[in-house]
Amino acid sequence: MDTRERILHAAEAELHERGPDRFSLRSVARRVELTPMAVYRHFQDREDLQGALIARGYEALMRHLQPALIGPTPRERLSMMVGGYVDFALSAPGTYALMFSHRMDGEDQRKLANRRNAASFLMLQDRVRECVSAGVFPADADPESVALDVWGMLHGLVTLHYAGKIGFSEERLRTHIEKMIDRLFPDSAT
Repeated sequence: MDTRERILHAAEAELHERGPDRFSLRSVARRVELTPMAVYRHFQDREDLQGALIARGYEALMRHLQPALIGPTPRERLSMMVGGYVDFALSAPGTYALMFSHRMDGEDQRKLANRRNAASFLMLQDRVRECVSAGVFPADADPESVALDVWGMLHGLVTLHYAGKIGFSEERLRTHIEKMIDRLFPDSAT
């Protein structure tokens, strides 16, 4: 494994253990047994390292979402995508928090964030569009709006879980989300 990859692995471990607010280049350097200056040879600054971690996070999110493409019905594909999102969020809490709480500055960073975000969000919109065609949602449902609602509900529940506001175990959170999806989008409609 090359040095850049070792730094990224160490940074992911730091995110997992310390969260994005307490994450620092110095702590990453210590973990990988390098000087902070050695880390700067691979990343311009903390923001650059965080950007690389966010990009890796979106790649991992997409790997968790891909299995949803093989579900037998539109409703099951949507449900599997929801499950993949929750699996990712629970498997990488620090990365998840960084991805969705980190505010990127500058036009280039906004464009980069939008491109990363687009693939997963467009995939969700496509699942919703399939559900509209199958009658799971009303024919006049706007796929972008419904996808935003689904994402907002998922993100809200995961965020509340991590903040300790709902007192759910991971298993109970998964069960709650499955039941929520069943209530909102019943199987009988497919």
